[in-house]
Amino acid sequence: MGLIFCGVTTGETLARHYASGDIFLFPSETETFGNVTLEAMASGLAVVAYDYAAARLHIAQNESGMLAPCGDARAFIGCATRLVADRRLLQKVRTTARQCAASLSWSRVIEKFESWLTGLPAESDPVLPVSMPAQSLANGSVGRL
Repeated sequence: MGLIFCGVTTGETLARHYASGDIFLFPSETETFGNVTLEAMASGLAVVAYDYAAARLHIAQNESGMLAPCGDARAFIGCATRLVADRRLLQKVRTTARQCAASLSWSRVIEKFESWLTGLPAESDPVLPVSMPAQSLANGSVGRL
């Protein structure tokens, strides 16, 4: 497996890069939504990201991606190398990531956000506990969608 740094790309070029990859490294510690995380997951890529913001919401560790503690570069690299070394895990994560991204919808995202604001479980997700203290909204940390 090789590594290619492509820089900034958009449109068809970006789509080709997503389609040709295996792993998507997202080392941002400041991006709050991380749309690229969802794009990569939708493209069937295994995402490695910090356990923060959108990545925390959309990635289940060792299932739909890999999360490293925020700011821990060694752990981030460890997550990436684990995926490279374990082809079976890589394939599982890629498949699950695609399925997770395909299950998302704006109505579900809005419903979940409303449930955080009201403290009530979302109708479409009654099994998952919803806990989001007011301070979490203020400091940008949120629970899983």
